[in-house]
Amino acid sequence: MVRSLQSPAKHLKVLDDAGHLNLYEEPERFIAFMDAVRASLT
Repeated sequence: MVRSLQSPAKHLKVLDDAGHLNLYEEPERFIAFMDAVRASLT
């Protein structure tokens, strides 16, 4: 059984005005962050 997440990179971004549903509460900032993460992996 694997007990930890294996990942090429890990990123943390705090969206100050969002709670648990940051995709819906801060969609522009969330999508911009995800695009930046994807670009850094390719």
